[in-house]
Amino acid sequence: MEILEEMAADLSFALGAMDEEAARRKGEERLRLTVQTLLNLGPDPLKNIEELLGLSLRVTGASVAKYLRRKADRYVLVAASSDMEDYRCEGLELDARVVESRILWHNGPVPEEEMEESASRLDRDLARYGLRSLLGFPVWIGEEIRGVLCLYRREAREFDREEVDFAGMVAKTISTEEERWEHEESIRDFLEIASHELRHPITALKGYSLTLLKHGHRLGREEVEEIFEEMSRSADRLDAQLRDLLDLGRVERMGANPVKSEVPVGSLAREAVEEIKGRYPDRKFLVRVEPEDKPVGLDPKMTRQVLLFLLDNACKFSPPDEPVDLSVSVGDDEVRFAVMDRGRGIPEWERDRVFERFYQVEEVLHHSTPGLGLGLYLARRLVEAQGGRIWCEAREGGGSVFVFALPRGG
Repeated sequence: MEILEEMAADLSFALGAMDEEAARRKGEERLRLTVQTLLNLGPDPLKNIEELLGLSLRVTGASVAKYLRRKADRYVLVAASSDMEDYRCEGLELDARVVESRILWHNGPVPEEEMEESASRLDRDLARYGLRSLLGFPVWIGEEIRGVLCLYRREAREFDREEVDFAGMVAKTISTEEERWEHEESIRDFLEIASHELRHPITALKGYSLTLLKHGHRLGREEVEEIFEEMSRSADRLDAQLRDLLDLGRVERMGANPVKSEVPVGSLAREAVEEIKGRYPDRKFLVRVEPEDKPVGLDPKMTRQVLLFLLDNACKFSPPDEPVDLSVSVGDDEVRFAVMDRGRGIPEWERDRVFERFYQVEEVLHHSTPGLGLGLYLARRLVEAQGGRIWCEAREGGGSVFVFALPRGG
């Protein structure tokens, strides 16, 4: 009996050692695959995401891996990978509420009732390929969920802790690719808009110059004056576009680290108004500061630039005979600036969008307003860099009020 017990103990020890060795080898293989994949990632974010999905299959043993990106109230399939020979990837678009309540954070078997409705509301691949388990892991950018990494397999069981942790690592890497993707798209958008907008005044100036050169001797005085007025407007437009580009460079140089000092906000506001008067000499401005010239801890360069953006925007969209109002109020915890115009106003559902980059794209493309549509976007960046907030309100009697509030610092 003692011999049998000793043999059983020896066998248990041997099996335990084998399990440890197998686990060690499995961990080493996972590490090798991960390092190899990460080192082979290239310049294309979409291809990199596809490579990461393939890595997820090999490491977790999943049958299908997908990445869905959030777009408004939907999640749209961006990439998919599978180890099944008969698998065919098809487009997928799901309601955001369904994804966030039934897929996101889910780990384990898919309930039978959900399998039955998978063809209509959930991922149709569940029923089509007999996928029984799902892991849905969020992909974050900042505090926003940008997408969801989905891992599926045919066994009806949960993904273990190591597999979940690995999915989290992959999701974090995908978020890095998403940020790079977003940055590259923004650069492409900027170049497209900037080239389109810059081309218009240059083409106009070239055309009017050739007209004067070839036919100037046959034109009447009124026709020549009209051409010169158009050339002047084109030059002003080109100047506004170049100023937008310079403003963008200036904001980039400021960075995200404000340098605060005690500043009399009344003087700061009036200096900004005096500068903007150089661009709009016929415009009237009304400035009100409460209490007058009280020192406040803030970044003067950033704050002055925000005021210039908002004042310039108000002048562009207000009737020329209407004054632009600027009010400054200093509270116990924050200082609040408000720039008020008498323009056509902004619908409530559009007021958050005006701070997006190129919000005025349609107007820019139709040449209704000078500039590249960057001012309010850059203003928001500078305000948020100082820990503040910026928003737009309707003005009583017509027009808009752009307000930004900065925390009082020392």
